[in-house]
Amino acid sequence: MSRTHTTVEEEFPARLDALSDIRRFVEKQCHALRVPQRSCWALVLACDEICSNIIRHGYRQREGETIHLAITFDGRTCSVIIRDTAPPFNPVRVPRAELLRAPSGHGLDIANRLAQLDYRPKRGRRRENITRISVPGGEGA
Repeated sequence: MSRTHTTVEEEFPARLDALSDIRRFVEKQCHALRVPQRSCWALVLACDEICSNIIRHGYRQREGETIHLAITFDGRTCSVIIRDTAPPFNPVRVPRAELLRAPSGHGLDIANRLAQLDYRPKRGRRRENITRISVPGGEGA
């Protein structure tokens, strides 16, 4: 498998019991792409936190919703691109002090510390949110 501009995609039901499948998918692709273990671990954990929030708070655990994941790797950076159609919520713009003050929400703080998060709210005909979680993936990461 080429390590340059590789993309692997899969769609998952937006259910809490699918989080283990999401984690396995990300981990399996990281290993196949030879992403360093530390970066793989950070990507899996950050993705789990973001997907959990989409399921719990965005979709409010409604049946029939989905989360689309695409893993990209360009030889230097490995990213998980998450697409969902839940109401918009920017996981990057919540002030850290607010996250730490809340009884929950610490997962967003963890995700923001482990990886670079980028977010684009619903736009266009598909009306989907796009969250990109990126970690270093090259040698020495």
